Amino acid sequence: IARDLDPAGVSPLWLDGVALLHCDSRNTQAAIALAKIARARLIPVVVDMEKDRDGARELLALADVILTNARYPGLFSGHDDLVTGMRAVLKHGVAHTVVSTIGEEGSVLLSRGPAPNGLWSCPDLPKDLLSFEALPSEGDEGAKHLIRCKAWPAESVVDTTGAGDSFIGGFLYGMVAGFPPARSLA
Repeated sequence: IARDLDPAGVSPLWLDGVALLHCDSRNTQAAIALAKIARARLIPVVVDMEKDRDGARELLALADVILTNARYPGLFSGHDDLVTGMRAVLKHGVAHTVVSTIGEEGSVLLSRGPAPNGLWSCPDLPKDLLSFEALPSEGDEGAKHLIRCKAWPAESVVDTTGAGDSFIGGFLYGMVAGFPPARSLA
């Protein structure tokens, strides 16, 4: 039996010793309550957003990093172009980074502000795996940096169930471990 988590039941104690909060758009009201506590404690908030649900945009506005599938930026913005949609998502709140998975093509990362230290440094990775681009700023939103990461080649694919969740787990590990964004993406 599926039950929503009651926002009134959210406890600040849940974040004791936590290095990062990862939420999706399910149980959105409880996730908003928890994200507000995390932000007050300076705990990075990562939101995995696949579709708009009630309160999803309020949750999105609290995220430091937003993870999406290839479709969500277009649903959010009404634009067909992935990067244009990602820019719209990034403008919505305080997030500094949006990452979209694009299936067998890999993933795309868009970040705002000055290039973080190590953004470009992954000399041990295959040179054709990552591409980097500085985008012009639009208005006062600051510089944007785009990283495209090809999907790692696979000998055979039996089932793609959980592929996105596996990517997210690896990306979050990279964040907590302090990897440069490009390495977390790869």
